[in-house]
Amino acid sequence: MHFYESSIITTKDGLHCQVYGNEHPVGSILVKPKYIPTDKIESAALQYRFISSKKMNRLNLWADKEALKQYLHLFKEAYPQYVYQSPLHSSERLFFAIPVDSIERVYYPRRGLKELMSMPVSSLDGHLKNVHEFVTFLLQSGLMLKDLGITYSTLMGHYLSEYSDLNIVVYGKENYWKLMQYLESAEHPSLRWKTEAEWSTFLENRNRFTRFGKEKAIEVMKRKKSEGYFNNKLFVIFAAEKEEETWFKWGSEQYKQLGTATITGKVTSNISSVVRPGCYEIEDAQVSESLPADNNNNNIKKVVFYNRDYCMLAYPGERIEASGVLEEVIPAQGEPYHRLVVGYFDAYISDQREKEYIKVVEDKNNIDEIKKLLREDVSLQPSCPFCREISLKVGEKGNYGAVIVSKIGDQKNGWYATISPKTGGNAEEDFTVQIMPFNHLTHFSQLAEDEALAKNYGLIFAQVSKAMANLMAENPKMKAVVEKRDDGIAMATYGKCTTWKDKKEHLHLKMFQFRNELGQPAVVDSTFGKKEIETDAKGEFVRMQPVRKKAIPEERFKKITQKLIRLLK
Repeated sequence: MHFYESSIITTKDGLHCQVYGNEHPVGSILVKPKYIPTDKIESAALQYRFISSKKMNRLNLWADKEALKQYLHLFKEAYPQYVYQSPLHSSERLFFAIPVDSIERVYYPRRGLKELMSMPVSSLDGHLKNVHEFVTFLLQSGLMLKDLGITYSTLMGHYLSEYSDLNIVVYGKENYWKLMQYLESAEHPSLRWKTEAEWSTFLENRNRFTRFGKEKAIEVMKRKKSEGYFNNKLFVIFAAEKEEETWFKWGSEQYKQLGTATITGKVTSNISSVVRPGCYEIEDAQVSESLPADNNNNNIKKVVFYNRDYCMLAYPGERIEASGVLEEVIPAQGEPYHRLVVGYFDAYISDQREKEYIKVVEDKNNIDEIKKLLREDVSLQPSCPFCREISLKVGEKGNYGAVIVSKIGDQKNGWYATISPKTGGNAEEDFTVQIMPFNHLTHFSQLAEDEALAKNYGLIFAQVSKAMANLMAENPKMKAVVEKRDDGIAMATYGKCTTWKDKKEHLHLKMFQFRNELGQPAVVDSTFGKKEIETDAKGEFVRMQPVRKKAIPEERFKKITQKLIRLLK
């Protein structure tokens, strides 16, 4: 059975441990001890909790360093079977692992949430009602219940209703990124994001300002959508990799410590920055400080971290600076390379705790730029170009150049409309608006399966039709026709599903002016049958005017885009 990040293990001698990571050595599970009974060791420098009829210490790696160092020394003496000496790492490394035969019980986040969500809401207390409501909100992203779990005190049932956080686990990195994109624009009356003051307190507690700089640190942290408040209760959303998507396999590499170093590098991928241990793939690495000094090389391919502070800190295209342990990576197959690691457990009881960090050093930290980078990073997005546009706000432009002019509904039943920068008609008079659902649909008939989906389709179709008619009526020739109501404004629609490389389909509907080349009769029109039939060596045919897409002049495109957005509000 696979042990996922954030599952909880209790041992036969009473320890409560958090599964730490998604890859484990044979016969043991890597963990972080969370609650430790005080019958063998105790420290007044750590918080106390009363759990399972026992007085316990809560292990806090940010406690007083000398007190923590003494406590972990006593832990090694009291629980030597839980201190793991990795054959893959240098002897300095400190790991905690629970042998499989020492496990008393495993609490699975996914199983726990399934049980909770199956209960009548009237049977839940205030804390569990918050969890239930928050999860119901998250499911509007399109994720399934099986993609989510609960962890920590909520999972184990020893939460404090007034104080405990809402801790959610998302299974699968792709699912996690999908949820983060949803939260970029999602709204709920009970949802709010951390303020600058709240992020400031968080960073001060972890002594981050000395390395980051206060303003830049807060700016970077504020763009995270994995932490916030729901009904005024803090929530934190964690990621657990699926077995087939882990970014490394335990035992496939050896790690040799070379010393400590401070480096910079350009992030090429952050897809694995949502898990622990997390990873940024980098290029163009430059070593600014290194011990030993002759270790000055730039064969550094990864920056690895164990602390959630660094999750989603940097995005592709940004340059990061990091200080930590420099290691040579010797894979079982392939060429050796180097990596920098921040946050090994042993760093918290040495001078490294104050020296290690990761920070963004290029000025690309504003939210709009980050979302642009995220949208353009193919590794983080599905191949379907429509899916890439869903996270955009009204007025924002996608990769193709189309601009979002309207959005309606949520991830489950939502639709959005874009205006194309090209038209098959007259570039000085015509334009095309395209309507798409947030989700992949394979047939128009699927609208009948969800009343809200069908309703929102009808609404956005009617609203776009009206807005387009109003714009077309601004043409003096058309204005007279509309005012006399002698004739209608001819618009056409063309809908289809398109299959992309990943075999997914995305229904879309184009709306355009039915005139000139685009107004030629289609095969289903009675006027098509009146076309003159001609013959050549290959058989019969009718003549049609070629339709070629033409770019709408930039100034005109900008003007009609703004008008559409205003009309569709």
